[in-house]
Amino acid sequence: MYSTAIDRYTDAKKAAMNTYYMESMDDHIKRVKDKQRLDKRSRKKEAKAKKEKKAS
Repeated sequence: MYSTAIDRYTDAKKAAMNTYYMESMDDHIKRVKDKQRLDKRSRKKEAKAKKEKKAS
């Protein structure tokens, strides 16, 4: 899901001729990557909590 969004924003950025639009696409790409990183952290934290719960 995140990689598809990043690919589409990157393609839109490459097709753009307007500098403002290209900067906007950069912001969107950064936002999606940040969300992806946060989701990855939360999944790791949940897995760790489950593992600790199982061990006790």
